[in-house]
Amino acid sequence: IISIVLSTYGGYYFGICDANMALLTATSIGNLDKNGIFQMSQINPNPVLTIGLYFVIPRCLLAVAFAYVSNSVNTIIRKSQKKAVKMEIKASKDDMTGLYNKNKLLSLVEDKSYDYQDIAVVYWDVNKLKYVNDNYGHEEGNNLIKKAGAILINTQLEKSEIIRTDGNEFLIYLIGYSKSQISTYISKLSKEFEKLPYNFGAAIGYSMIEDEIKTIDDAINEATIDMRKDKENYK
Repeated sequence: IISIVLSTYGGYYFGICDANMALLTATSIGNLDKNGIFQMSQINPNPVLTIGLYFVIPRCLLAVAFAYVSNSVNTIIRKSQKKAVKMEIKASKDDMTGLYNKNKLLSLVEDKSYDYQDIAVVYWDVNKLKYVNDNYGHEEGNNLIKKAGAILINTQLEKSEIIRTDGNEFLIYLIGYSKSQISTYISKLSKEFEKLPYNFGAAIGYSMIEDEIKTIDDAINEATIDMRKDKENYK
């Protein structure tokens, strides 16, 4: 509004805008038109009032209306963005354990920024879930999965994410850890899993992005293969 006032009045007095026509319009155009010829009978005695009424005020009203509409649209967009973020988070969360779900895994693989980085992948397959489901019911099996998820959360390291990729499978990726640190972490988790009922246990696979393994997708595949070998040894 301030810029409109300054530019309009400044433009009028310096002769650089259409408001200069206010100088010629002391009366209506009907009184200045004679047989199609413009008759200038009097110079506008009060251009400040005329400019204010017919230039400044309408333009300020338009500016206010535009600001209101823009702010309303901006508010709607922000609410939509927040809702979209909440929906995305909800879509990537596992209801049973509170961990990330397979959608997070898919986005992780698609995010090429993780490739060629110092990242380790640990794949856990909880054993004996079918045995528990068949003999004690699916509710008891679900409780064990929840306990397994709680163990992973309580022992989670910084710069790491935990994903429940399937019914009894969990993937953990860790950023910036050495092999010895990863080995210590796996050992600690293994002991915690051994405390679960029914000799629950878990098959473990592990891989790092190094040498021939260049991408997060390759690291996940290698960890999966390693986990399946461990599961066969367990059986």
